[in-house]
Amino acid sequence: MILPPRHSQVLLAMASVLRRPAPLACQPPVEEVLPGQITLAESSVGLYEVLRCVPEVAKGPATQRVIVLTGNPGLAGFYADFASVLSSELRAEVVVLGLAGHVSWSLLSAAASPSQLRHRPPHGLDDQVAHLTEVVAPHLQAAEEERQPVTLIGHSIGAWLAFRVSQQLGLARNGASAAPLVLFLMPFLEENMSDPAYASKSRALRRFPFVIPLISRVAPLLRSVVPSRVRRWLLSSQVGGMEREYVRLVEEGMLHRGCIENYLFLARTEMFSHQATFATEALRPLATIGRLAALYVSSGDEWAPLAMERRLATEAAVPTTVVSRDEVSHAFSCRSRETNVVAQWVVERVNEAFPFADAVARSRTRKLP
Repeated sequence: MILPPRHSQVLLAMASVLRRPAPLACQPPVEEVLPGQITLAESSVGLYEVLRCVPEVAKGPATQRVIVLTGNPGLAGFYADFASVLSSELRAEVVVLGLAGHVSWSLLSAAASPSQLRHRPPHGLDDQVAHLTEVVAPHLQAAEEERQPVTLIGHSIGAWLAFRVSQQLGLARNGASAAPLVLFLMPFLEENMSDPAYASKSRALRRFPFVIPLISRVAPLLRSVVPSRVRRWLLSSQVGGMEREYVRLVEEGMLHRGCIENYLFLARTEMFSHQATFATEALRPLATIGRLAALYVSSGDEWAPLAMERRLATEAAVPTTVVSRDEVSHAFSCRSRETNVVAQWVVERVNEAFPFADAVARSRTRKLP
């Protein structure tokens, strides 16, 4: 989903604007339309979003926990339907942890204090590793206290971050009985310069960093000044095929200076970081204990090419699955049909890893006074 806006088209449209569109006050915030509860939190690194879904009361309490680490642009809301399906299918508490600094404008402007609304420098990959290591740890601790199995899911760059968090927290140290299941969804692990689309983005972001603050300053005007029909035309390459609520999340949530600058700055640090060949052998500890699996798209995914899937399978013995590009795209979570395909793959992997989750939960409940 790292697709910079069309700079010249945005500036041209802004110059031609003759009127302001009708205010959006009559519409509910996009976070109220999406499943689950989205709140604003703060780590030592910065502000971030937390989306939480729990099973319906009729199904009983959660028997396990699922933690989802987002891809870039890092808004938890983009995974709302995915979290809802997983919560229902697995009878799990599902928590989506957003990236630091990647916060929806509609949520930020409603919940943050004036000091929190001040512009802050964007966060790079090292910052996000520190942020996610800090905020994942309490969820793992709570699950351990409740004797609940945990699944840690990372999508795109979130998969790379999930791997780094698993290293920082030593998740494979105590063997399969204590380790979470780690699932990579279309993992972005290293550069893919053989793909022309990826190569052009990488060169642009690395060579022209001055464009990042320029685009980030244009974004609020694109949200508040440019008419909706023009804005959607400008964003068509990003929002094509998305469900309506996620188009709204892009328009009303993502288009502000802090989110766009963090989005592009993180993309730039990803490009530099991922120039090095990914050391697949580092995944062996999790793969050896049966606590790692990865999902790929059959073709056309510039961020997670099949060459990387083959390396994971042959060099690190990671169980991998390849689904047709006709069924799933990289930005799967914004399209309901694709969300269901990926969610069912996750459900199958979780049920294989934790076949007795419900039985353990029932046993725990019986022992409570």
